[in-house]
Amino acid sequence: MLILALSSPADASFLARSKADAFEVGLKDFSSRSGWDHGVDEAAEFIALCHASHKKVYFNLQRMVEQSFLEQARDVFLALVQNGADGIYAADEAYTQFALEADRSRQNSGQNDPEDSYISKVIIQPETLINSGLDARFYTDLGVQAVSLAHELTLAEIVACAKECDNLEVMISGSMTWMESRRPLISNYLDCIGKSELFEEGKLYILKEQIRQLPLPAWQDAEGTKILGDSRLEAGADVIPMHQAGIKRFRIDAGFLSNEEAEQLVDAYQAALEGKQSEVLPESTLPKKETTLFKEKTR
Repeated sequence: MLILALSSPADASFLARSKADAFEVGLKDFSSRSGWDHGVDEAAEFIALCHASHKKVYFNLQRMVEQSFLEQARDVFLALVQNGADGIYAADEAYTQFALEADRSRQNSGQNDPEDSYISKVIIQPETLINSGLDARFYTDLGVQAVSLAHELTLAEIVACAKECDNLEVMISGSMTWMESRRPLISNYLDCIGKSELFEEGKLYILKEQIRQLPLPAWQDAEGTKILGDSRLEAGADVIPMHQAGIKRFRIDAGFLSNEEAEQLVDAYQAALEGKQSEVLPESTLPKKETTLFKEKTR
């Protein structure tokens, strides 16, 4: 299964011809990458558009849920599922609680369909926190649809995770989040150096560090500051042993790419997964160090 996280709106023609099996979009005020959002009012329309093309649709609700935001987050989560969303990407465990509470209410009223449960719509994606198969299995045992592994894992670590847990998802192409903070770091810095007039909310800034050769894209909005890694992650041909290890869900994040450029990646990875030759398959940029975040359980 190939999931394309769109970076810009897509029309019915693009959705129909794409080889992606599903699309992910941000939801305004809820997505961790709020610059690339669909609005709340567009959600039901986009769900219908995707389903008409026989494609699944997932929504990014990865903003952390503060107490003051709790009821709004609950209402939007329940509404999306009731309107037919196939899945919800969530970093905050509040969403698993929303789902479990809703499912208990359904059971008490005589409705008991595990395949159509609220918890089965949740996809856990806390960016860097799921570093082992046992981490992931904690959530899959709750009944979630899938768990997204940390983007920094090596191929060997990803394969080891697959031996411990089913229903894993791997980002095989995209920009890794290097840091997210609720603090207004960019505006604070510009204030400090006497250049506050240069700040613009949501504007893309480029940071340069002494220890990194490439620049880091960064922006600040109402939720805080986001800084991305200095290069795109690509699985390349490593996607094949991942698939052979039992991983079935692969996500391509099109951030900073046009839909057409993203679709070229979808075509290349689809060909690789089907066992076909693909001259345009990107070179792998997965970490090469064999053990970085955990010891493999199979040794």
